[in-house]
Amino acid sequence: MNEEEIKAKAEELERREGDLTKKEEELNEREQRLVEREADASKIAQTIKEEFEKKLEAQKEELEERLKQRDEVIRQLASGDNAPADDDNPFAEINKRRLAQKAA
Repeated sequence: MNEEEIKAKAEELERREGDLTKKEEELNEREQRLVEREADASKIAQTIKEEFEKKLEAQKEELEERLKQRDEVIRQLASGDNAPADDDNPFAEINKRRLAQKAA
């Protein structure tokens, strides 16, 4: 081998080394993005879980309140108590008007 061939081989080797370094950097960047995406996915999943649990708890509270109202109505019917339990239900105003019309 003469000097020109050695220089050509050295340049080719440097070029290949540069290509390998470039590919290695690209792979590292891809790996970093993948790690970030996994972290984001984990955060998203945690947020979804928390929101679901909040909605589930709110629904549970609402159903418990409805059960209490139902139980109160059943208690009133069973005891023959005709007094309404509270005046904040939607039918309270209608019942008041009916009673007023009957009295008139």
